[in-house]
Amino acid sequence: MAKKSRVTNQTLDRGLRALALIASSPEALSIDDVASRLDIHRSMAYRVIRTLEDHHLSVRDSDGKCRPGHRLAELARGIESPLRSVSKPILQQLASELKLSTFVAVPSGSEVVTLDSADPPRADAVVGYRPGALHPIDRGAPGIAILAGRAYVEGERSEVTQAREQRWARSAGEVVAGLGSLSVWIAGPDGTAIAAIACLYIAEAAPDISPTVKALQAASDRITHLLN
Repeated sequence: MAKKSRVTNQTLDRGLRALALIASSPEALSIDDVASRLDIHRSMAYRVIRTLEDHHLSVRDSDGKCRPGHRLAELARGIESPLRSVSKPILQQLASELKLSTFVAVPSGSEVVTLDSADPPRADAVVGYRPGALHPIDRGAPGIAILAGRAYVEGERSEVTQAREQRWARSAGEVVAGLGSLSVWIAGPDGTAIAAIACLYIAEAAPDISPTVKALQAASDRITHLLN
């Protein structure tokens, strides 16, 4: 029997992909940026962005670059999963303890998406991922930690195997140049990773690994206990 192909709405698909791209980008994007990354013509990207702007899902700054609109924040407030509810105060406490930005990431197919984040109080400058930020699951400490919290897969990266053995993951410059991360997976009821908790730092100013990993593991254990 021939395999049935999925029927999708191409216009809606482009709009959602553009929205995800703008929402997850650490910097504002030009229309040309959006067109290039979505592999569509500039005129199509322009029409998609104008539609997002009509619904206040995107705005353009003084340079004409696209940023998330206020409507996105309103929609995000309605997404209060048990994991997000439980981890939010723990993330903030961990950020205060480590004096680093912290975040929880969850798997989404072949990618990892930032669910929530927290910054240390009274910091002059911080580096962090905003909720909704995406990156490949096999790149960066959070994704590596999630894969390590699953069963072994033939051909997996050596970093995943090592993370499974030591129960934490580390990366530098794999997602954003100049930034490093330490991460520990968060286990579900069956012991398999459902998410990862991580901290972010300037790669050239990495924190002391042992106490940082210990704090991450304690936070992960608290989240797992509260969820299960």
